[in-house]
Order: sequence, then C-alpha cells, then structure tokens
Amino acid sequence: MDDKKNGSTGQMEPFHNGADVEPSINERSNSGNMQPDIDFFKARKKAEEIKAAIQDRSKASPEKPETKKQKKLHDAAIADEVRTENELTPGGRPQIHAGSADIAAQASDSWIALELANDPPRLFTYAGQPVRMTTEGEIQPLTQDRMLFELERSAFWYHLGTGKFSGMKIKARPPRVVVQDMLAAPESPLPRLRRISAAPCFDSTGKLCASFGFHNSGVYIVGNTSNIKTMPVSEAVKIIGDLFLDFPFQDQADFANAIAFLLTPFCRDIIQGPVPAAMLEAQIQGTGKTLLCEIILDVSTGGRFEQTAPSGDEDELRKRITSLLMAGASAVVIDNCETVNSGTLASAITATRWTDRILGKSEMVSIPNNAVFALTGNNIALSGEIARRVIRIRLQSKTAAPWERKEFRHPKIKTYVKENRTRLQSACLSIIQSWIDAGKPLADVEGFGSFESYAEIIGSILHHAGIGGFLQNRRALFEEADSESETWKSFVYEWYERHGPSVVTSADLWPMAIDADGLGLPGNTDRARRTAFGMKLQKYRDRIFGEYRITRAGTRHKSAAWKLQNEGGTYGTFGTSYTPSRIKNENIQGGNRSP
Repeated sequence: MDDKKNGSTGQMEPFHNGADVEPSINERSNSGNMQPDIDFFKARKKAEEIKAAIQDRSKASPEKPETKKQKKLHDAAIADEVRTENELTPGGRPQIHAGSADIAAQASDSWIALELANDPPRLFTYAGQPVRMTTEGEIQPLTQDRMLFELERSAFWYHLGTGKFSGMKIKARPPRVVVQDMLAAPESPLPRLRRISAAPCFDSTGKLCASFGFHNSGVYIVGNTSNIKTMPVSEAVKIIGDLFLDFPFQDQADFANAIAFLLTPFCRDIIQGPVPAAMLEAQIQGTGKTLLCEIILDVSTGGRFEQTAPSGDEDELRKRITSLLMAGASAVVIDNCETVNSGTLASAITATRWTDRILGKSEMVSIPNNAVFALTGNNIALSGEIARRVIRIRLQSKTAAPWERKEFRHPKIKTYVKENRTRLQSACLSIIQSWIDAGKPLADVEGFGSFESYAEIIGSILHHAGIGGFLQNRRALFEEADSESETWKSFVYEWYERHGPSVVTSADLWPMAIDADGLGLPGNTDRARRTAFGMKLQKYRDRIFGEYRITRAGTRHKSAAWKLQNEGGTYGTFGTSYTPSRIKNENIQGGNRSP
C-alpha cells in the first residue's frame, strides 16, 4: 500500500495538531473537568472561617432580637451577608427572589442560572428531557429532586425580610413549583446531547472529536484521549490484523466484516442512517465469538457497551432496549442467541430514533438511536427480517475442542487490549482519516437495502485501506439463515396440493399448520398459536413462496379468506438476485488461523 497515496505522512503524529480537529467546549472554556475542580480541604477551611465570621459579626451587632424567631432571622441575615461577601461559586451566582408570584419569570431566571453554571457543559437535553452527566459519564434524567439540587447551587435564592429586617435578603430554597414548571416546559435551552463516546470519533463533516468534553456535533467524549496519534495506513492495518490473529475466521468476508464492526463507532456520525447489527457466530462453543465481540467493543467504545440475554418476550425486550438507549449505551450485545425472530429487535436496528413509553409513566419518549447492536451464539437461526439486518462474522475452528487450544499470539488478549487501547484506537482513526484526507473516494460497493450509507461509507474506507471481502457473505447468510421461509415454502406447496386455488380461511389451514415445524408460531395455548398463525398469514400477504403467492380473498364466515395464486415461475424468497461485491482484496488476508 502506498501511504502517500492515502494521505499518510509515514510518521507518528498527534491527531490534535490537525486543522480538522474539533475542540470540545470544555477546551474552549479552558477547563478539562466535568465540574469545577474543588479542593475539599480548602473548602472546609473556608467554611470554618465563614462560620467564625458569622459568630463574630452576630456578637458585635447592635441589634438585640427579643424572641428566638427574631434571633433566627437575624442570624440568617448576617450569615447571608457574610456568604455574599465570601462568594464560593466561581464568578458568583445570580440572585432569584423565591417569594415572587411570577413563576414564569422565576423559571426563566432559573434557566439562565443553569446556563451560566453549565460551563463546561454537564447539563443537557437528551431525548427531549433535561439530563445531567455524572463524573462516570452516565446520563441521569433531571427529576424534581435533582433539579432542586442543581438550582440550589446555580443561584442564590432569597426571601425579603420584614419588620426590622425589611429589605434584607434571607436565604431560601428554590420553590418546588418552579421546578415543576421547568420540567413541564416543551423544550429547554440546554445543549442537545446526541451520544456519549469513550473513544475519539469523527463528526458528520469528517472532523475529529478527540478532546474530553462536549462538542458542537452533540457528542460527549469521556475518558483519556490525549495520547491518540496518527500513523501510516499500512501500519494501522497490520496492528488490527495482529489483534485478530488468534481468531479463526471462516473466510475473508468474515474477517473484513469484523474490521467493519470495529471501525463503525469511530465514524458513526459520517454514516447517514442506521447501521446493521453484527452477528458473531461459530459452530461450537469455546471458539471465541463472545471474546471477539468484547475486545472489538472494548477498543471502539472504550468498554461502554451493555450485555443482555435473549428474550422471547417482545414487551420485555422493548423495555430493555428503551432503558439501555436512555442510559446512552454505545453498543448493545445480545449474548448466547439460538433463534432470533424479533420484530422489536428488527425495528431497533433500523430506527435512527427509538420511540417508546417511559417505564412507569404514560408519556412517550423519542431517543436518538446511535447504538451498535451485536448478536453472539452458535449457529444462530435468523428470521428473514433479522437476516437482512445483520452482517455475519463467523468463526470456524478446525479442532473438535477449541477451548483446549493453548498456542496464542496474545494469550491474555483482554489485558493486551486494555494496555494497548490507545494504540489500537489510533490505528482505527488513521484508517478513517486517510480516507477523509484522500477526499472520501467512493468505492463500487454492493448495495445493502436500508443500510445504503453504511455500505457505501464503510465499504469505501475498507477499499481505500486495501481490505477486501466486505459483505461478500450476505448471500450465504440468507441461504443459511431464513429457515422459516423454507418451512413456509413447504407449507404453501402442501396447501396447494390439498386446496388448489380454492378460497380458504385460517381454520381450514390450521390442521396442516399443527403438523408443520418451524412456522414461527409463538404462544403457550392453542388459541394463542391460532392467533399467531392468522397474523403470520397477514404478514406474508402477497409474498411469493416458490411458484405461489399468498393473496387475500375477502372474508368468509366473518373470517379473513385466503387463496394461492400460481405465478407460473420460480421465485426466490427474497425476490432479488445477489450480486457479489466488486471490492478487490489487495493486500490483507484473514481467517482460518486456528491450529
């Protein structure tokens, strides 16, 4: 590979020196911390000094309160004066009258106070709701109590004294009614958060967001990214190839798809639209598919991925996905899958925004969906709608007991990844940066329905780096995965043999359906399975299986009626022919490395 051709300097250089590196707002505000760096020992000493000053001034005051209540107000007023003179918050805090009857004005002043205190940003609008970022990089919705906490520290709230203390500002708490008004607002002035990344990444224009903190693109970078360097593309490809050396990929396409899975989070914002899920599978346990998934996401997401078990309950799966996306998960891994036939998961993979009901409430929430999904398992059986939404990464061991293998390039690969994460991230970023520097040339890549932008961007980046085979196993995936379509094809042929082109109802077909395995009919009761069968017929309306199309034929006895229409030819279950990718394999090979 000619590194000059790919825009590489041939030397290790800091990414931060480039003109196309987007500084974070934290850098522009001259602060690298999520919150002001407080020295607690100094703060405690200052607090003790203020307490002593309050006591001294109270004793020296010429006013002598007559009652305990008056003394309490008197001491509070003096304490307020001393605190005002010894302001602890950087730059001072706005003063808001807590006793005002103008709630709208109070709420407006409160938003201003939050904005002034939100520098560098740690309060955001996410999924249409005000949230805050914790020091661990986790998203927390601003509940009433949390909003009270923030307002208490963002402004000085006061009541006006009366009588002898008329005109004095006496410290108060933010009114809860103001908090309720703020949380009920249809929108807030807080910056819009799109996603969290624990690794540097490129924004939609191709600028690198590498520094800690919030960037104008809506991404928040957490973790240490100061040592990211650029390198020649050939070196970067070798580093990634070395990472995957211990994994027995079935063929070159599986190897290329693994690199695609690795690179995707780094350039997620360049891709305009959804990205497919990665399916990491093997023929037997112990081959390393879950380990491969974990090390890829440890590099590309800095370990910010969530692992969950498969669920046959669509409602439960939907709640899990909503919860994970609300928490800002960069990746979602469904581990140890056997059969995947979920409309909920299919929707989550293709949705750029995920809409669902908030748990425990009647409110709906719309969440930006930038997560990468992954499935792991042994010989996973996929439904047709899932099969067209995944890229396959298959490992195939040449031994009967791969877990007994002892010879490895990286015996402790998780430790290796942790110790070399910055170097591995630098390699990924260098491959993408080289393609950007070259003018983002587009390769002739196979189409991928619903994921056109993904195929074009990732395919072009891999082609530019000389990595061939991307998506070239999709046809094999379809042929192996959609067992349900083959079962329905057999069912439709038996249907035609028994009933020909006659009009029938689902009740007429049910005796055949009972004996057919693999129709994908969920339910624990006969009634539930009958209902599922009727829904399947509706789902496959106008679908062609072999020579016959399932069509509606009105109603009969108040039930949906069906018939088969002979199309007079043989049709594939997917309705389109497969065209192999024309990306050439220039210099990098992978797979079949097991002993």
